[in-house]
Amino acid sequence: MKKREGLYIVLFSIILAALIIVLIVSIFNRGPRKDEYGRTLIGIDDPNYDPKKDPNNPFNEDYRDKEGNYFYENKDLGFNITLPPEFIYFQTQRWDNSSFSDLEILVPTNDPAYTHAIPPSYAKPIIVRIWKDMQDWAQEDQDRYVIFGEKRGRVYTLKFWDEPTKDWLDKWTSEMEVRIGQGVKLLK
Repeated sequence: MKKREGLYIVLFSIILAALIIVLIVSIFNRGPRKDEYGRTLIGIDDPNYDPKKDPNNPFNEDYRDKEGNYFYENKDLGFNITLPPEFIYFQTQRWDNSSFSDLEILVPTNDPAYTHAIPPSYAKPIIVRIWKDMQDWAQEDQDRYVIFGEKRGRVYTLKFWDEPTKDWLDKWTSEMEVRIGQGVKLLK
């Protein structure tokens, strides 16, 4: 009888210890989860998460129009752009140097040529380049970038990729390129 009681006590102790460990881990693991590149995984662990109330969620419906186009605004650089629905999961990255600032708009791709890109598996269909002054713009190869605006001495230009990735060949059209070009505006 004592052996059986001892066995029950050991079993109960193991179950209790496991529950305490689970409780401690859940208490200390409340922060937002991140992927291996440091990007926040939105709403994965929080059952109360509402993407429509998250102002940092780029896929919030407030950032889309009736046709499903995405609206991206960069107040620091002074422009906004409307991107087609195919740009779901797009990301941006910015590079600055003494002559210009680049804002690259990136889209996911399955093209094996982009597995070592930065970030991995993202292609760069659009670059918005803001030249800090007209002289810098005049010294550059102007055929590669098209001007879409000038403001406060800055020259705002746009460049599309030379050739889409393999999985974007059927998505990317000249009509899409024209719509994106028409959807880039300077902020007032």
